[in-house]
Amino acid sequence: MCLVARGGCSHQCTVAPGQGVVCSCPPAQYLNSSNRTCEAVDYCTSHRRCSQLCEQYKTTVKCSCQPGWRLDPDGDTCHSTGRLAAARGGGGTEVRGQQRTEEVEGE
Repeated sequence: MCLVARGGCSHQCTVAPGQGVVCSCPPAQYLNSSNRTCEAVDYCTSHRRCSQLCEQYKTTVKCSCQPGWRLDPDGDTCHSTGRLAAARGGGGTEVRGQQRTEEVEGE
């Protein structure tokens, strides 16, 4: 059953007694509603702590900032480094991530 076109599975196919073909996915992927096709897990959507930009590398998330902003020590929040921030006597805060890599729990 799994020998022909992986049993209709996009990645991994096994034959389970009484169930027939059962599809499974490699790490950092999940079966979509068809139970046949694997899709990448969107860790940035579930991470939701990056102030500005979020990049995903397999099971890690990297926060970063737009030009003119810098990442706070918390690794998530961006602050302005421009003239407006200096005039205020500090940095403006953007509410949602410059160079932080974090292992996502549960994977």
